[in-house]
Amino acid sequence: MIALHNIDPTKCDLKTIIKATQLCFEEKSLFTESVLAIVMQMLCEQNPLPTLLMRTVIQTLGHYPKLIGFVMTNILQRLILKQVWNQKKVWEGFIKCCQRTLPQSFPVLLQLPPLQLKSVFETSPELRPSLINYLQQMNEQQVALIPQSLLDVILSSSSSDQMNDDSDGYGQQQQQSMADIIDS
Repeated sequence: MIALHNIDPTKCDLKTIIKATQLCFEEKSLFTESVLAIVMQMLCEQNPLPTLLMRTVIQTLGHYPKLIGFVMTNILQRLILKQVWNQKKVWEGFIKCCQRTLPQSFPVLLQLPPLQLKSVFETSPELRPSLINYLQQMNEQQVALIPQSLLDVILSSSSSDQMNDDSDGYGQQQQQSMADIIDS
């Protein structure tokens, strides 16, 4: 499977590589949970990161949902350290993976630099209210550990405008609750 990820997409059709990796997933006796965990780790060590890395991570989670904790701590966090946002396709996959693994991916999102978190919200604006809700569930000490620059991105004016437009008034209540958490 690692060799498939290392095929130069300019020399082989990407769809062919995707089909080949799919065949690997179908061989469950060979590509077990532990084998795929090792494959993902090895792929994360490569530089540059393979284009299909995040597709494989998402597929692995589809086949082995119990690997979600492993993916959060050993794959996504490592990709942040490797500045995954510098590779457009892999970054897009990273965001998709975070979307599909909510709420487990919230701690990962909170490790992103502010500019990258803003990029996540631009790509997936629906994540912002969910992340705000997640923050509201935290205690004062936990919120205090989040850099103010990140909180500023999460609670930026665009989210305030969006929440203030809510017809049921919940947005204002949610914004006030978050302010109470941060100010305390």
